[in-house]
Amino acid sequence: MFKKIITEHNSRDKIIKSGKRRIEAAILIPIIDKEDGPHLLFESRAKNLKLQPGETCFPGGGIHSGETPQKAAIRETCEELLIDKSQIEILCPLDGRQGPKMRIVWAYLGKIHDYNGTFSKDEVDHVFTVPLSFFLENEPTIYKMKNICEAPKDFPSALLQNEVYRWELKDFVIPVYEYGGEYIWGFTARNIIGLVNELKE
Repeated sequence: MFKKIITEHNSRDKIIKSGKRRIEAAILIPIIDKEDGPHLLFESRAKNLKLQPGETCFPGGGIHSGETPQKAAIRETCEELLIDKSQIEILCPLDGRQGPKMRIVWAYLGKIHDYNGTFSKDEVDHVFTVPLSFFLENEPTIYKMKNICEAPKDFPSALLQNEVYRWELKDFVIPVYEYGGEYIWGFTARNIIGLVNELKE
């Protein structure tokens, strides 16, 4: 199933390592093999975290100085899931995407072997898996969000001769998947959509 995208994407890692692109964070999209086929593994972030508490995500985080994105994705995954790096098999890098706080986040597709459900309670509330087939067979629900531009009361509209100025606002969409009472949305869902599109191609 993954052979084609592994072949197409493996050459991209050289660009990242050469430092030609500014990457600030990296994530691993983890695959767990189960009896009914491959599953994607998700984390629900600890509720006491300052950044995005309780949200569903893939393991990952910031890239340390002198560290490649792939090494960062592996390190963060080991720290969050309490596993050894020998359990992680990187299949290929995927496309970078703009993540939270406008950071570029590089994603890696990889298998986790011999995983027993462990995780760091300091960073993770719980983990769960979803069959990859669910995402191949089901589209996310799309919610359209609107940006609101509200000028302050002292904005000199009359002086600028633009009392009824039409600000150019762009809608943006939030994809949401629901599975077994868990909600996967936003940046995490966009990474799934990207993976699914490549697998379908």
